[in-house]
Amino acid sequence: MSFKIVVVLEHQNGHVKSSSYEALECAVQLNHVVGGEILCLVVGDQIEPQARSVNLQTDHNVLAVNCPGLDFHSSEAYKEILSPLLQTIHADWICIPGTTLGMEVGTGLAAVLDACCLRNVVTITKKDAGVAFSRKLFNGKFTAQFVSYSEITIIVPELGAFQPNRQGPPGSTHSCACSQSRSQASDGAQNRSYQTAETTGRSEAVNVITVNKPVGKIRLLGHKDKEKTDSVLCEAEVVVAAGRGIGKIENLNLIKQITALFRNASYAGSRPLCDSGWLPYKTQVGQTGAVISPALYFACGISGAQQHIVGMKGSKFVVAVNTDPNAAIFNESDICIVENCTEFLRELLNQTTMD
Repeated sequence: MSFKIVVVLEHQNGHVKSSSYEALECAVQLNHVVGGEILCLVVGDQIEPQARSVNLQTDHNVLAVNCPGLDFHSSEAYKEILSPLLQTIHADWICIPGTTLGMEVGTGLAAVLDACCLRNVVTITKKDAGVAFSRKLFNGKFTAQFVSYSEITIIVPELGAFQPNRQGPPGSTHSCACSQSRSQASDGAQNRSYQTAETTGRSEAVNVITVNKPVGKIRLLGHKDKEKTDSVLCEAEVVVAAGRGIGKIENLNLIKQITALFRNASYAGSRPLCDSGWLPYKTQVGQTGAVISPALYFACGISGAQQHIVGMKGSKFVVAVNTDPNAAIFNESDICIVENCTEFLRELLNQTTMD
Protein backbone atom coordinates (compact mmCIF):
# COMPACT_ATOMS: atom_id res chain seq x y z
CA MET A 1 0.00 0.00 0.00
CA SER A 2 1.37 3.43 -0.96
CA PHE A 3 1.00 6.16 1.66
CA LYS A 4 1.12 9.88 1.09
CA ILE A 5 2.91 12.09 3.59
CA VAL A 6 2.16 15.83 3.46
CA VAL A 7 4.35 18.36 5.24
CA VAL A 8 2.77 21.74 6.01
CA LEU A 9 5.54 24.35 6.01
CA GLU A 10 5.51 27.53 8.07
CA HIS A 11 7.22 30.73 6.96
CA GLN A 12 7.89 34.21 8.27
CA ASN A 13 9.24 37.40 6.68
CA GLY A 14 9.71 35.67 3.35
CA HIS A 15 11.70 32.70 4.68
CA VAL A 16 10.70 29.15 5.55
CA LYS A 17 11.24 28.63 9.28
CA SER A 18 13.73 26.09 10.60
CA SER A 19 10.88 24.34 12.43
CA SER A 20 9.42 23.50 9.01
CA TYR A 21 12.58 21.66 8.03
CA GLU A 22 12.34 19.73 11.29
CA ALA A 23 8.80 18.71 10.32
CA LEU A 24 10.15 17.65 6.93
CA GLU A 25 12.86 15.57 8.60
CA CYS A 26 10.10 13.95 10.68
CA ALA A 27 8.32 13.10 7.42
CA VAL A 28 11.53 11.63 5.96
CA GLN A 29 11.96 9.37 9.00
CA LEU A 30 8.31 8.37 8.77
CA ASN A 31 8.87 7.57 5.09
CA HIS A 32 11.66 5.18 6.06
CA VAL A 33 9.09 3.23 8.09
CA VAL A 34 5.92 3.35 5.95
CA GLY A 35 7.25 4.27 2.51
CA GLY A 36 5.12 6.27 0.08
CA GLU A 37 5.40 9.82 -1.22
CA ILE A 38 6.31 13.11 0.42
CA LEU A 39 4.69 16.38 -0.60
CA CYS A 40 5.57 19.76 0.89
CA LEU A 41 2.76 22.29 1.15
CA VAL A 42 3.18 26.01 1.81
CA VAL A 43 0.40 28.61 2.09
CA GLY A 44 0.61 32.39 1.85
CA ASP A 45 0.47 35.51 -0.28
CA GLN A 46 2.99 35.48 -3.18
CA ILE A 47 4.35 32.23 -1.82
CA GLU A 48 6.00 30.83 -4.95
CA PRO A 49 9.58 32.04 -4.10
CA GLN A 50 9.49 30.16 -0.81
CA ALA A 51 8.18 27.06 -2.57
CA ARG A 52 10.99 27.21 -5.11
CA SER A 53 13.54 27.61 -2.32
CA VAL A 54 12.27 24.50 -0.52
CA ASN A 55 12.35 22.49 -3.73
CA LEU A 56 15.92 23.55 -4.52
CA GLN A 57 17.15 22.79 -0.99
CA THR A 58 15.39 19.46 -0.45
CA ASP A 59 14.58 18.06 -3.91
CA HIS A 60 11.02 17.36 -2.71
CA ASN A 61 7.98 18.37 -4.72
CA VAL A 62 6.14 21.39 -3.36
CA LEU A 63 2.56 22.56 -3.67
CA ALA A 64 2.43 26.35 -3.29
CA VAL A 65 -1.00 27.61 -2.26
CA ASN A 66 -1.12 31.30 -3.14
CA CYS A 67 -3.71 33.19 -1.08
CA PRO A 68 -3.82 36.93 -1.88
CA GLY A 69 -4.27 39.01 1.25
CA LEU A 70 -3.06 36.32 3.64
CA ASP A 71 -0.11 38.36 4.85
CA PHE A 72 -0.08 37.11 8.43
CA HIS A 73 -0.51 33.67 9.91
CA SER A 74 -4.06 32.84 10.91
CA SER A 75 -4.87 29.38 12.24
CA GLU A 76 -8.50 29.92 11.24
CA ALA A 77 -7.54 30.66 7.62
CA TYR A 78 -5.06 27.78 7.52
CA LYS A 79 -7.72 25.31 8.63
CA GLU A 80 -10.23 26.64 6.10
CA ILE A 81 -7.72 26.35 3.26
CA LEU A 82 -6.00 23.11 4.22
CA SER A 83 -8.89 20.86 5.24
CA PRO A 84 -10.48 20.42 1.77
CA LEU A 85 -7.10 20.44 0.05
CA LEU A 86 -5.73 17.64 2.23
CA GLN A 87 -8.83 15.57 1.53
CA THR A 88 -8.32 16.10 -2.21
CA ILE A 89 -4.67 15.10 -1.95
CA HIS A 90 -5.70 11.98 0.03
CA ALA A 91 -3.06 12.54 2.67
CA ASP A 92 -2.51 9.61 5.05
CA TRP A 93 0.06 11.34 7.25
CA ILE A 94 0.31 15.09 7.85
CA CYS A 95 3.41 16.59 9.51
CA ILE A 96 3.08 20.10 10.94
CA PRO A 97 5.81 22.14 12.71
CA GLY A 98 5.69 22.10 16.50
CA THR A 99 5.18 25.86 16.79
CA THR A 100 2.27 27.72 18.37
CA LEU A 101 0.60 27.99 14.97
CA GLY A 102 1.30 24.33 14.26
CA MET A 103 -0.31 23.25 17.52
CA GLU A 104 -3.45 25.26 16.74
CA VAL A 105 -3.70 24.13 13.12
CA GLY A 106 -2.93 20.48 13.92
CA THR A 107 -5.67 20.04 16.49
CA GLY A 108 -8.14 22.03 14.39
CA LEU A 109 -7.51 19.92 11.29
CA ALA A 110 -7.86 16.75 13.36
CA ALA A 111 -11.38 17.79 14.35
CA VAL A 112 -12.38 18.62 10.77
CA LEU A 113 -10.76 15.57 9.14
CA ASP A 114 -11.73 13.15 11.93
CA ALA A 115 -8.02 12.41 12.26
CA CYS A 116 -5.71 11.38 15.06
CA CYS A 117 -3.41 14.18 16.24
CA LEU A 118 -0.16 13.27 18.00
CA ARG A 119 1.70 16.27 19.42
CA ASN A 120 5.23 16.64 20.79
CA VAL A 121 6.48 13.52 18.97
CA VAL A 122 10.19 12.84 19.55
CA THR A 123 10.85 9.50 17.80
CA ILE A 124 9.24 7.24 15.19
CA THR A 125 9.70 3.46 15.20
CA LYS A 126 8.19 0.41 13.52
CA LYS A 127 5.91 -1.80 15.63
CA ASP A 128 3.94 -4.94 14.86
CA ALA A 129 0.71 -2.99 15.25
CA GLY A 130 1.95 -0.24 12.95
CA VAL A 131 4.02 2.88 13.51
CA ALA A 132 4.86 3.86 17.08
CA PHE A 133 5.28 7.52 17.97
CA SER A 134 7.08 8.42 21.19
CA ARG A 135 6.47 11.55 23.24
CA LYS A 136 7.55 12.69 26.68
CA LEU A 137 5.14 12.88 29.60
CA PHE A 138 5.14 14.40 33.08
CA ASN A 139 7.48 17.26 32.22
CA GLY A 140 9.93 14.99 30.42
CA LYS A 141 10.32 12.38 33.16
CA PHE A 142 8.74 9.55 31.16
CA THR A 143 8.51 8.56 27.52
CA ALA A 144 5.42 6.80 26.16
CA GLN A 145 4.67 5.23 22.79
CA PHE A 146 1.44 5.72 20.86
CA VAL A 147 0.01 3.95 17.80
CA SER A 148 -2.58 5.60 15.58
CA TYR A 149 -5.40 3.51 14.13
CA SER A 150 -6.98 6.43 12.29
CA GLU A 151 -7.05 6.64 8.50
CA ILE A 152 -5.47 10.09 8.75
CA THR A 153 -2.81 10.91 11.33
CA ILE A 154 -1.50 14.40 12.08
CA ILE A 155 2.00 14.52 13.58
CA VAL A 156 3.29 17.60 15.39
CA PRO A 157 6.96 16.93 16.26
CA GLU A 158 8.61 18.39 19.33
CA LEU A 159 10.84 21.29 18.39
CA GLY A 160 14.45 20.15 18.27
CA ALA A 161 13.59 16.44 18.17
CA PHE A 162 14.09 15.97 14.41
CA GLN A 163 17.21 17.77 13.27
CA PRO A 164 17.73 17.87 9.48
CA ASN A 165 20.58 15.88 8.02
CA ARG A 166 23.65 18.10 8.30
CA GLN A 167 25.44 16.22 5.49
CA GLY A 168 22.93 17.35 2.91
CA PRO A 169 20.12 19.83 2.34
CA PRO A 170 17.47 20.07 5.08
CA GLY A 171 15.00 17.20 4.79
CA SER A 172 16.72 15.81 1.72
CA THR A 173 16.37 12.17 0.77
CA HIS A 174 16.89 10.21 -2.40
CA SER A 175 14.66 7.30 -1.40
CA CYS A 176 11.33 8.99 -2.06
CA ALA A 177 9.71 11.56 -4.30
CA CYS A 178 6.26 13.01 -4.65
CA SER A 179 4.34 12.95 -7.89
CA GLN A 180 1.40 15.14 -6.91
CA SER A 181 0.04 16.08 -10.31
CA ARG A 182 -1.28 19.42 -11.45
CA SER A 183 -4.60 17.86 -12.42
CA GLN A 184 -5.08 16.37 -8.93
CA ALA A 185 -4.48 19.75 -7.32
CA SER A 186 -6.77 21.59 -9.69
CA ASP A 187 -9.57 19.03 -9.22
CA GLY A 188 -9.64 19.84 -5.49
CA ALA A 189 -9.38 23.53 -6.27
CA GLN A 190 -12.83 23.68 -7.80
CA ASN A 191 -14.50 23.15 -4.42
CA ARG A 192 -12.49 25.97 -2.84
CA SER A 193 -12.79 28.61 -5.60
CA TYR A 194 -9.25 27.91 -6.82
CA GLN A 195 -8.57 30.34 -9.64
CA THR A 196 -5.43 29.01 -11.36
CA ALA A 197 -3.15 26.00 -11.38
CA GLU A 198 0.22 26.05 -13.06
CA THR A 199 3.47 24.16 -12.90
CA THR A 200 6.80 25.95 -12.61
CA GLY A 201 10.45 25.01 -12.28
CA ARG A 202 11.47 21.41 -13.02
CA SER A 203 8.86 19.02 -14.35
CA GLU A 204 6.16 18.68 -11.70
CA ALA A 205 8.58 19.98 -9.04
CA VAL A 206 6.61 23.04 -7.89
CA ASN A 207 2.86 23.31 -8.39
CA VAL A 208 1.19 26.67 -7.81
CA ILE A 209 -2.52 27.11 -7.18
CA THR A 210 -4.45 30.17 -6.01
CA VAL A 211 -7.26 30.29 -3.46
CA ASN A 212 -9.49 33.03 -2.16
CA LYS A 213 -8.82 34.28 1.34
CA PRO A 214 -11.43 32.73 3.66
CA VAL A 215 -13.91 35.05 5.33
CA GLY A 216 -13.26 34.21 8.96
CA LYS A 217 -14.82 35.16 12.25
CA ILE A 218 -11.56 36.46 13.69
CA ARG A 219 -10.02 39.77 12.60
CA LEU A 220 -6.37 40.51 13.26
CA LEU A 221 -5.87 43.98 14.76
CA GLY A 222 -2.08 43.86 14.71
CA HIS A 223 0.91 42.10 16.14
CA LYS A 224 3.88 42.95 18.31
CA ASP A 225 7.35 41.53 17.70
CA LYS A 226 8.97 39.86 20.68
CA GLU A 227 11.85 41.52 22.44
CA LYS A 228 15.14 40.76 20.74
CA THR A 229 17.47 38.34 22.48
CA ASP A 230 20.46 39.86 24.23
CA SER A 231 23.46 39.50 21.90
CA VAL A 232 25.71 39.02 24.93
CA LEU A 233 23.70 35.92 25.87
CA CYS A 234 24.05 34.39 22.40
CA GLU A 235 27.80 34.99 22.30
CA ALA A 236 28.61 33.99 25.90
CA GLU A 237 30.87 31.00 26.48
CA VAL A 238 29.33 30.45 29.92
CA VAL A 239 25.63 30.84 30.69
CA VAL A 240 24.23 30.63 34.23
CA ALA A 241 20.47 30.11 34.01
CA ALA A 242 17.85 30.35 36.75
CA GLY A 243 14.51 28.57 37.02
CA ARG A 244 11.64 28.52 39.47
CA GLY A 245 13.82 26.56 41.89
CA ILE A 246 15.65 29.79 42.68
CA GLY A 247 12.79 30.48 45.09
CA LYS A 248 12.45 34.25 45.11
CA ILE A 249 13.56 37.24 43.08
CA GLU A 250 16.15 38.29 45.65
CA ASN A 251 18.06 35.06 45.02
CA LEU A 252 18.82 36.17 41.48
CA ASN A 253 21.74 38.07 43.02
CA LEU A 254 23.34 34.66 43.59
CA ILE A 255 23.00 33.91 39.87
CA LYS A 256 24.62 37.21 38.96
CA GLN A 257 27.46 36.68 41.44
CA ILE A 258 28.17 33.22 39.99
CA THR A 259 28.10 34.69 36.49
CA ALA A 260 30.68 37.28 37.51
CA LEU A 261 33.14 34.49 38.34
CA PHE A 262 33.58 33.63 34.66
CA ARG A 263 34.92 35.51 31.67
CA ASN A 264 32.61 36.04 28.71
CA ALA A 265 29.61 34.91 30.75
CA SER A 266 25.96 35.89 30.90
CA TYR A 267 22.97 35.02 33.05
CA ALA A 268 19.65 33.76 31.70
CA GLY A 269 16.25 32.55 32.83
CA SER A 270 13.51 30.08 32.05
CA ARG A 271 10.20 31.26 30.67
CA PRO A 272 8.33 31.10 34.02
CA LEU A 273 10.84 33.56 35.52
CA CYS A 274 10.52 35.91 32.56
CA ASP A 275 6.73 35.64 32.61
CA SER A 276 6.85 36.59 36.29
CA GLY A 277 8.86 39.70 35.47
CA TRP A 278 11.89 38.58 37.45
CA LEU A 279 14.10 38.74 34.33
CA PRO A 280 13.61 40.49 30.97
CA TYR A 281 12.48 38.36 28.04
CA LYS A 282 15.72 39.07 26.19
CA THR A 283 17.42 36.72 28.70
CA GLN A 284 14.97 33.83 28.15
CA VAL A 285 16.36 30.54 26.88
CA GLY A 286 14.01 28.11 25.14
CA GLN A 287 11.58 27.53 22.35
CA THR A 288 10.19 31.07 22.46
CA GLY A 289 13.47 32.64 23.55
CA ALA A 290 17.12 32.26 22.65
CA VAL A 291 18.70 29.10 21.24
CA ILE A 292 22.28 29.03 22.49
CA SER A 293 25.31 26.72 22.45
CA PRO A 294 27.78 27.88 25.13
CA ALA A 295 30.82 25.92 26.27
CA LEU A 296 29.23 25.66 29.75
CA TYR A 297 25.55 25.83 30.67
CA PHE A 298 24.85 26.02 34.41
CA ALA A 299 21.16 25.29 35.08
CA CYS A 300 20.05 26.36 38.54
CA GLY A 301 16.61 25.26 39.71
CA ILE A 302 15.41 24.43 36.18
CA SER A 303 13.19 21.36 35.81
CA GLY A 304 13.96 20.84 32.11
CA ALA A 305 10.69 21.18 30.20
CA GLN A 306 11.14 20.31 26.53
CA GLN A 307 10.47 23.92 25.57
CA HIS A 308 13.56 24.91 27.56
CA ILE A 309 15.68 22.00 26.35
CA VAL A 310 15.22 23.21 22.78
CA GLY A 311 17.09 26.39 23.67
CA MET A 312 20.12 24.88 25.43
CA LYS A 313 20.53 21.45 23.86
CA GLY A 314 23.51 22.61 21.84
CA SER A 315 25.56 23.36 24.98
CA LYS A 316 28.96 21.65 25.06
CA PHE A 317 28.88 20.89 28.80
CA VAL A 318 25.91 21.10 31.18
CA VAL A 319 25.84 21.28 34.96
CA ALA A 320 22.42 21.17 36.63
CA VAL A 321 21.30 21.68 40.22
CA ASN A 322 17.82 20.56 41.25
CA THR A 323 16.15 19.09 44.32
CA ASP A 324 14.25 16.53 42.20
CA PRO A 325 16.49 13.54 41.32
CA ASN A 326 14.13 12.73 38.44
CA ALA A 327 14.21 16.22 36.93
CA ALA A 328 14.23 16.09 33.13
CA ILE A 329 17.16 18.53 32.98
CA PHE A 330 19.40 15.75 34.30
CA ASN A 331 18.82 13.81 31.09
CA GLU A 332 20.68 16.58 29.26
CA SER A 333 23.38 17.16 31.90
CA ASP A 334 26.98 16.03 32.24
CA ILE A 335 27.03 16.74 36.00
CA CYS A 336 23.83 16.33 38.03
CA ILE A 337 23.66 17.83 41.52
CA VAL A 338 20.66 16.94 43.68
CA GLU A 339 20.58 19.81 46.14
CA ASN A 340 18.69 22.94 47.08
CA CYS A 341 19.71 25.44 44.44
CA THR A 342 20.21 28.50 46.63
CA GLU A 343 22.08 26.60 49.34
CA PHE A 344 24.43 25.14 46.75
CA LEU A 345 25.10 28.52 45.15
CA ARG A 346 25.85 30.13 48.53
CA GLU A 347 28.29 27.37 49.38
CA LEU A 348 29.91 27.64 45.95
CA LEU A 349 30.39 31.39 46.48
CA ASN A 350 31.83 30.77 49.94
CA GLN A 351 34.35 28.29 48.54
CA THR A 352 35.46 30.64 45.79
CA THR A 353 35.86 33.47 48.33
CA MET A 354 38.01 31.25 50.56
CA ASP A 355 40.22 30.37 47.60
